[in-house]
Amino acid sequence: MKKDITLTQKEFARRIAGTTGMANEEAEKIVQIIVKEIASCLLDGIGIKFRGLGTFMVKSKAARVFINPITKVVATSSQKVAVKFKSSRKLRERISKNNMIAGGQYY
Repeated sequence: MKKDITLTQKEFARRIAGTTGMANEEAEKIVQIIVKEIASCLLDGIGIKFRGLGTFMVKSKAARVFINPITKVVATSSQKVAVKFKSSRKLRERISKNNMIAGGQYY
């Protein structure tokens, strides 16, 4: 498996176009629609589950109290919201299998 490779949205759309035989422009529009809909659902607090891939969800982290180790001042952090992705078990197994090298060691 190649390391440190990231596709842009346009490159991803071109891969889809190559796989399906559709025009690059059409594939780019479809990818844009999908990305906008995923973002819209997450903004509305709706999780999205793709069988075999995983789940996108919005998680909130409660505010917490901490002490600055240098000044010893007690402070609080604000509540935070983050987008999380949890991969499916099947995907994790496939990735683990692909990243194994001789002797059972991972990259």
